Amino acid sequence: MRTTYHDPMHTCQDAIKHNQTELAARLDLAMTLADQSAELIMSHFGNTRIEADTKSDGSPVTEADRGAETLMRRAIQSHFGDDGMLGEEHGTESGTSGYTWVIDPIDGTVSFMHGVPVFGTLIGIDVIKLVDHGIDLGRLRPIIVRGIFLLSGD
Repeated sequence: MRTTYHDPMHTCQDAIKHNQTELAARLDLAMTLADQSAELIMSHFGNTRIEADTKSDGSPVTEADRGAETLMRRAIQSHFGDDGMLGEEHGTESGTSGYTWVIDPIDGTVSFMHGVPVFGTLIGIDVIKLVDHGIDLGRLRPIIVRGIFLLSGD
C-alpha cells in the first residue's frame, strides 16, 4: 500500500499564485476602465449645464454617471462574466467567481455638475475567499497602484 503525502502549504501557495494571476488580470482591466471612463466623463465635464435626475436617495445622477458605469459593466461582463457587480447607478448583479466589482463612476457628482474638479471614479474589486486549513497568511496591507487600492499579504 502506497501512502501519498499531501502538503497543505504547497497547495495553499499554488492557490495564492493562481489567485494573484486572476486578480492581476482584473487589476489590468480596472486600469483600462479607469482610462476609458475618464474619457467619457471628461467629455461632459465643464459643460455650461449638466442635466441630472434625482435618485430615490435624493442624490443627483447625470448622463456621464450612467454612461461610465454602463461602459465599465459591459467590459467586466465581457472579460469576467462570472464576477459580481455592485454599482452606484445600476445596482447589484450577483456572481459566482468570488470576485465582486464595486463601481462609483463619479464620486462627487455635485462638484462635477458645477464644474469643480473635486470628483473621482472609484473601481474596487472585492475578493471573497476561504482558507480552510487555518494557515496564517499574514496581515493584509493596502498598496496603491495608480490610485487603485489592492490588499496584499505581507
